[in-house]
Amino acid sequence: MTATGDGFALRKTAMPERTKRFWVYDLDRPDRDWDEAHVAEEAGRIVGFVATSWQFWNRRVVLWHIYADRSVRGRGLGHALIARVYERARRQNALAIFLETSNFNVPGISWYARQGFVPGGLDTTLYSGVAGAEEAGIYMVKFLAGRGDPPR
Repeated sequence: MTATGDGFALRKTAMPERTKRFWVYDLDRPDRDWDEAHVAEEAGRIVGFVATSWQFWNRRVVLWHIYADRSVRGRGLGHALIARVYERARRQNALAIFLETSNFNVPGISWYARQGFVPGGLDTTLYSGVAGAEEAGIYMVKFLAGRGDPPR
């Protein structure tokens, strides 16, 4: 991500390979932001997880977590998990689905774009004070057919 005169530009840039491990830090927290979750299992073990919440005031589903174990990637699990998000959006009559990811998550951003998500904003200070302080939060949104139009 590069700051320009009056905005920002996302550009794929070569960087050292890194492995970032995630855990669902808020799984047992009573104050967690999400209120619906689904898991995918294979051979008795959890290989995928998706969690969402509903924001009534702007009629959007917020996608808080979506993870697929590396061992099952490329076999449609991400599509099955995101289908659960679309089901919730239909139930709620949502206008959009909204998510945040890191600007370093190039594979994720590319996958979201293939699912119809577009950039919706960014926060250059989101990761301040944590190990990923050099990262920026990228917000992506998928407007649902006939339910809302992006601002012009």
